[in-house]
Amino acid sequence: MLTAFLDESGTDDKGLCVTVAGFYGDEAQWRMFRDLWKPHSEKFHALNSGSRFPKLCEVIEASNIHGVFITIWKANYKALATEHMKSFIGNTYAVCAFLCAMQICEEVKNVPTSFVYEQGQPNFEFVKRILDAMMDFGEGCIASVTGAKKADFIELHAADFVSHCASSHEKPPLQRLFDAGLLKHGHVTEQILRDAGPSATAIVKKAQNERLKAKGRRRR
Repeated sequence: MLTAFLDESGTDDKGLCVTVAGFYGDEAQWRMFRDLWKPHSEKFHALNSGSRFPKLCEVIEASNIHGVFITIWKANYKALATEHMKSFIGNTYAVCAFLCAMQICEEVKNVPTSFVYEQGQPNFEFVKRILDAMMDFGEGCIASVTGAKKADFIELHAADFVSHCASSHEKPPLQRLFDAGLLKHGHVTEQILRDAGPSATAIVKKAQNERLKAKGRRRR
């Protein structure tokens, strides 16, 4: 069993792009991360904690957790997203959050993974609905989907750090993790963006049909 912790950056009006990053690992890896990072974690927020980035990179390397991040330019989303996508998945955050989960599933193959998202984004419910549907019929690696506060889970700090660096174009810390083989960037092509809405709809409809079939079997 793995756990993935995901956080976002760039969702305010000032940002030109939105990023969702996620780090995944098993219990032993996250235990080491917590033990090493806790002495440095108080009141950490990537926006104003740049001096702690080297230490956080060191902790990520030592604990051997792996991360991915998805970035979408807001202008591209506005130009390419269909009305179907906007109404079914939501905004750029929701698309990034969904695609980041899909990238993590691809990386971990069939290993069951619990997904923990940082609370606070209203479009999180869109994402949870889709991932819960995937979990219902065994699609991907999803074992559970929950929200959590950054103040309660310092594991979210790694994703907060990477998403901030990606959205603000701070390349050196990201390059360090790229070079260590601990971070990947999921490239969102125009076709992926166009397909995201219909793909998510198909997932939810399949899950709904499976639930109806299950209810029918129980009634017999």
